[in-house]
Formats: sequence, C-alpha cells, structure tokens
Amino acid sequence: IEQDILSNYPVELTFLSDGLIALEHLLSEKFDFIITSQEVSSLNGIALISAVRASDSTNKNIKAILLTSKEQRIFQRGCEPDAVTIKNNNLATTLVTALEKLMPELAV
Repeated sequence: IEQDILSNYPVELTFLSDGLIALEHLLSEKFDFIITSQEVSSLNGIALISAVRASDSTNKNIKAILLTSKEQRIFQRGCEPDAVTIKNNNLATTLVTALEKLMPELAV
C-alpha cells in the first residue's frame, strides 16, 4: 500500500524490513523522511526513530511517520514521531495527509 501511494511522488524509495538494517542506513546515508511501522523486526519503529534522533548523524532531525495498528498516542520525549498513521481502512488517505503536511514540497 505504501509503495503504491509513494509512487505518485517524486521520491526515491528505500524499503527495508529490518529495523537494525534501517538504522545502519539512516546513520550513514542522507534521507528526507522515514515512514516506519511500529512492528518491525529487530528494532521497532519507535526505537528506530529514537535512535536516529539521539544520534549525531545527518538524519538527526528527520521527519518521521509511524504506521501502527495500535492507538498509542503517548511517547517518551525524543521518541515521538512527527505523525502517527493507524493501519486501517483509511491508511492511504491518512498517510498522504501526513506526508504532505510534513513535506509540503511533495503536495500534488
């Protein structure tokens, strides 16, 4: 679903299914934003966002969207995503809204 949505935008996509591998990339390469699931193997999405923001990498202040099936709205300081999108029937719409809010230059 996310790949189909993002194919409408002028972005280069990197898909990884392992949180630790994603962290390695985020600590060594420049990215414009993160879309991560809370439920990721090895390192969950909240931990991934927190680790990147606690780092001294070029992505320290990266915008992050968290996809989750849970209604969690309270995050520890430094772990909070810029947007939370619930995985439900409205995922496509809410993801586009969050993405365009965080990255206005992508608005179609």
